[in-house]
Amino acid sequence: SLRCDELLLCDLEGYPLESSHSNFWRLERLAHEESILLKLQRRELAPLRGLRWFTPEANGSCLPGITRSILIDLFRKYGAEVIETKLPLVGTTETERTTYYLSSTLKSLSWIREIDDHQFTAPRFNHHLLQWVEVRLRELSLWGDVHPSK
Repeated sequence: SLRCDELLLCDLEGYPLESSHSNFWRLERLAHEESILLKLQRRELAPLRGLRWFTPEANGSCLPGITRSILIDLFRKYGAEVIETKLPLVGTTETERTTYYLSSTLKSLSWIREIDDHQFTAPRFNHHLLQWVEVRLRELSLWGDVHPSK
């Protein structure tokens, strides 16, 4: 998770687009946390089925990002639904099944603990999801033998 303040860039209406160095994601769980956790632990073929990822459209308002593009493909390939659309205003539509992430080549995928005064709980499978993403990115030689946090 991010342990520092990061600037979240929004459009003129206040809808989140990206951070100062990363792409912005909203995750909604459609399946139970335990089910997703087991699929990730068992390395099933579609471990992300039951997850719906939202990210702003790369229509000139935000950068498409190399890692963002790769994650869109990976998430879809492994069973998740990915929707490129205008994200709702933070703090208006969250449930216990909603959380946020940032992605970049240097950070991989990072969970966001808080935006302004809105705090988010990491899903039980968060650690496994982040590890799964790092392994997939390494397999694609995005990082080679170098891990961004080392």
